Amino acid sequence: MDSGTCLLSLLVVLPTVSHIRSEPILRLSSEKVILSDYCDNWRLAVETNNARERVPTNCVNFVAEYMIEGQYWRDCDVVGNLSLAFTRSVKLVEDGRDAWVFDEIRHFSPTYLTKKKLDSDLRSSMRLPSIIG
Repeated sequence: MDSGTCLLSLLVVLPTVSHIRSEPILRLSSEKVILSDYCDNWRLAVETNNARERVPTNCVNFVAEYMIEGQYWRDCDVVGNLSLAFTRSVKLVEDGRDAWVFDEIRHFSPTYLTKKKLDSDLRSSMRLPSIIG
């Protein structure tokens, strides 16, 4: 085959091949399914503290449905029941020094918790008068 025939064959076949390659291999039922999956993944990222304060525009309706239709409260019930089951399983020493700390602010993280800083915070706190000595 001479180079002219080869080039002509390539020009005829190439558009067909590129069209075939651009077709999606997997077909999903709808864009809503893709969006719902993404928003579920985003919600997991939020729950694991890996997402920031911004709700993606595409997930605003997802978040509204999650909050309004009751799934949020069902999730809270499950977490609360699991927490309660855990607290019932803990054996306390009963020396009057046991405490549970449920706080969304990381005051008790190793980077924050130093004796001097904790003492200062506890002394200025109005919430914990019974343990301030």
